[in-house]
Amino acid sequence: QCDWSSDVCSSDLQKLAPKDDRIIVHVSNFRRLKRVPDVVRMFDTIRKSVPCTLVLVGDGPDRAEAESEVERLGLHDKVRFLGELSDVVAVLQAADLFVLPSTTESFGLSALEAMACGVPVVASKVGGLPEVVVDGETGSLLAEDDLEGMVAAAIEILTDDFSSETSWELVDQATGDVIASGDPDTDFTLFTWDVDVDGCGCYDFTIFDTFGSGIHCSTAPIWRQD
Repeated sequence: QCDWSSDVCSSDLQKLAPKDDRIIVHVSNFRRLKRVPDVVRMFDTIRKSVPCTLVLVGDGPDRAEAESEVERLGLHDKVRFLGELSDVVAVLQAADLFVLPSTTESFGLSALEAMACGVPVVASKVGGLPEVVVDGETGSLLAEDDLEGMVAAAIEILTDDFSSETSWELVDQATGDVIASGDPDTDFTLFTWDVDVDGCGCYDFTIFDTFGSGIHCSTAPIWRQD
């Protein structure tokens, strides 16, 4: 049994999904505005076109409803509830897609973290998300009530090949835009190391928020729409 309440190791990740499944991840506090039950319903449609597994990270008031939807739709073997994790980087690095259909977002740190790990994002075009996700480059943004459009975008990304472009410049641009905005609620600093990891064109960096917590990532190839 995996103890998902602690950091996730690489051996644990093999238990997340069958070998040939694409992995869709959602990370949040499971509040109503995050629409976690809708994430489950979206996944139920996506999986009919693409073999995939849904990984839900976090906890909160809407978890019970999300679990009920999993039960109702018969998705017991396709959805993983990991609860709150002290470090989500390993899960994000194993992901093929990050979904965030929120009704509102002040900034969208979880989307930035996903991008930092080279994961394309499908999200609603609300709040600060358009400042983070470059539509057609680091993912797709759609109207918050267009769940069908988000499903279609997710299927397109999951059936597309990753480009050779790395997420570094795009994440740097998104973070720089936020710093330039001067918004005290979205003040992020990017510390970078100019190191080519294993000669693959990837770079290590850490994003720190105003409270000093950080996420350390390496860039990876990210989806870009031609």
